[in-house]
Amino acid sequence: MAVIKKKGFTIVELIAAVAIILLSLQAVTIAVTASSRMWKISNNKLDVNTFNLSISQNIKNRGRSYLKDIYKATGTFAGSTMSFYIYFNDNREITPYFEGALKKDDGDFKFKFDSAGDFESCKAKSDGEKYGALVTIKEKSDTDNYSVYEIDVTVWDLLNDGKYKSHSSFYIGG
Repeated sequence: MAVIKKKGFTIVELIAAVAIILLSLQAVTIAVTASSRMWKISNNKLDVNTFNLSISQNIKNRGRSYLKDIYKATGTFAGSTMSFYIYFNDNREITPYFEGALKKDDGDFKFKFDSAGDFESCKAKSDGEKYGALVTIKEKSDTDNYSVYEIDVTVWDLLNDGKYKSHSSFYIGG
């Protein structure tokens, strides 16, 4: 009697192949999800670092006389420390804080001045913007021809409860 060879796969082989494919798809899904989560975290960190750099550069570009003008306009005594907040949603909203006059047309300052200087008070003063920055200026020395200012800039992502933060410190003087 002749043996008849069947062509095709057995049911066990088909089930094993489907199981392998499903496990592979699940692994790919987990990898893609983890990758997109890491990308989002990195993107948020990059945003606050970029905004911190932008604020710092705007202050550096304005120079020492700009800082003296802030001290005079606010009536802050030489040698004192001054803090203020700025709020924005993206990079193009930062520059107007540092252009032109220190005050808006209605006579109010562009900045929100405060002595507290922490995340909670920054978030409390926000009008719903995504980012907030604290700028602290300390006048280290002042003479007629020479003054040195220490500037600290801290930027927070307000919508993520300050989870993403960037801090920088620099001096302006001469």
